[in-house]
Amino acid sequence: MKNDIIKKFPRQKKVNEVRKRLSKRSILGSSILPSNATTIEIVKYKTCEMIIRYRHSSEIKQKELAKILNIDEPRMSELLHYKIENFTLERLIGYVLILYPRLKINLKAA
Repeated sequence: MKNDIIKKFPRQKKVNEVRKRLSKRSILGSSILPSNATTIEIVKYKTCEMIIRYRHSSEIKQKELAKILNIDEPRMSELLHYKIENFTLERLIGYVLILYPRLKINLKAA
């Protein structure tokens, strides 16, 4: 069984090639984090995830969410596609606080 899984999953070289292609800014659709993402990029990405989870759990449309967050639809689309380079961490946290007013952030030293 384990050998079947190994055979079906692409080699690391292929995974790296796909990751490199998908992390380009010109790619339409959702962006992915590079394997060497900074701490700030990871937090920004996770913040976008929270917003996307809110949208799915609330079953609201992108247009409605944009209105709640007071941003235009193209910016909302960027956010929902993890275009984190277009947003500051402060702005993303501000959006999350609108959706989750009782949000608590806990930082831990590694």
